[in-house]
Amino acid sequence: QHQARGRICRLLIVAAWGAARGTSPLRGQRPLQWPPAPELARIRYEGSFQRLDDSPVSRSFWRRVLRAVIGPGDSYNMVRPFGISTDPQGRIIVVDTEQRLVHVLDYSRHRYLHLAGSPHERFGSPIGTVVDHEGNVYVSDSLLGKIFVFHANGKFWHYLGDLEGEGRFRRPTGLAFDPDRHLLYLTDTLYHKVFVLDVDGRAVRSVGKRGSD
Repeated sequence: QHQARGRICRLLIVAAWGAARGTSPLRGQRPLQWPPAPELARIRYEGSFQRLDDSPVSRSFWRRVLRAVIGPGDSYNMVRPFGISTDPQGRIIVVDTEQRLVHVLDYSRHRYLHLAGSPHERFGSPIGTVVDHEGNVYVSDSLLGKIFVFHANGKFWHYLGDLEGEGRFRRPTGLAFDPDRHLLYLTDTLYHKVFVLDVDGRAVRSVGKRGSD
């Protein structure tokens, strides 16, 4: 059952406005896209993956040769994928809430690493992820109430929202990053707010409040 859940992780490549790229991997079939043909695709299904050994797009001949030489690589199967992001290197970063891991899959170099928390504290319930303009990886933990920040090489850097070991957030979930203003947006479902943070974790402002209904 867990493996089946992992299989539903779909990679959606968002086409640039007004441009479509390549041909569909579903050869001989009408491509799965939105909006439907004959309109120009803005979102198109490219493939699915569960681990590094699964390629989300068709491999080239030389990529298949390289895989045969160096082997399939070491990686975990995804069990319950949730948050997903990409980084400047083109790696795919997936939060696995069941395994309490973050998978970092580099298909171009056939490399894999996983993030499990800091040297002093493992993830409690990782759920959201985003990457900033320098390639640093942010992971929200809804149980611990804080954000883990990692360097691009996977080394833990620091926390955001950690106050003497306790998380300042109540249930941090979704993350987004504004590369132009270098601001982090964090949804907190128990605070009923969206917090706007700078890269040092200082709150710039917040938006929203608990509704009356």
